[in-house]
Amino acid sequence: MKVILGILIIVSLSAGQVNYSSQIQPIFNQNCTGCHGSNGGLNLTSYAELMKGGNSGDVVNAGDAANSLLVQRIDGTITPRMPQGSDALADSTIDLIERWINEGAMEEASITEEEPMPVQFEIAGNFPNPFNPSTRIVISANREVEGSAVIATASGRTVFDFGNLRMNPGANSLVWQGEDNNGRRLSSGPYLFIFRSADQILSHRMILLK
Repeated sequence: MKVILGILIIVSLSAGQVNYSSQIQPIFNQNCTGCHGSNGGLNLTSYAELMKGGNSGDVVNAGDAANSLLVQRIDGTITPRMPQGSDALADSTIDLIERWINEGAMEEASITEEEPMPVQFEIAGNFPNPFNPSTRIVISANREVEGSAVIATASGRTVFDFGNLRMNPGANSLVWQGEDNNGRRLSSGPYLFIFRSADQILSHRMILLK
């Protein structure tokens, strides 16, 4: 099985998640909304508007900051560099935006900073649920566990393969963007996240909305 590096993110959440409202939106308010406000194209005045994308399509690729147009514009990978006509954002600011995207680009953090060690290996849930276009699946582990994970339809047909995984003690995250293995957007409906290890199979039901 393959590991989808651009989509699969396994992260430790012990340091706390980036909060969109208090940490990311203020960056846009201070540096970006003067041009990217309500006059068409990309609108950075709110999370909902940001996730709609702009004239060039989606600008945030949840779980994959390096391939997100937003990051490529602010770090100068793609020109013109943003914010155009102003000083470039500080490296620490860009790093914060990248971290937020790699954590799943969620509007609200779902894991608090002080998380006790899990008492068992289990799927804690996915956030948000229902979701569109992406969701973050949280797996709590009380030990290191190796296995594999897939997304399947309610009838059991596999549509996305995360590949071989290693879960570390604590909270682990996988980001799924509602796509199949070929990058095609899937239709609305219920889907199952299934994790298989040598001694157990865990499943969790999720709802994709369009």
